[in-house]
Amino acid sequence: MKAVAQDGIKKEIVAFANGNGGTVYAGVDNDGNVLGVEDADGCALQVSNMVRDAVRPDVTMFVSYEALDCDGKAVVAVN
Repeated sequence: MKAVAQDGIKKEIVAFANGNGGTVYAGVDNDGNVLGVEDADGCALQVSNMVRDAVRPDVTMFVSYEALDCDGKAVVAVN
């Protein structure tokens, strides 16, 4: 879980790609509290661009992004 889409999110995505998969939630803190993100679509695009530009070999075809509404707050699920 990540409160914001920060550069370190790439490490979690790579770890899931090397393992059995999983989901990273942007807009949720480490305690599971939903903080939300201002622009879910922009956040998903930001994470997508970080993964595309920094992760080799390219895993973009295996990663999906979904904007969710959790208690009225926007959260991005990266699977």
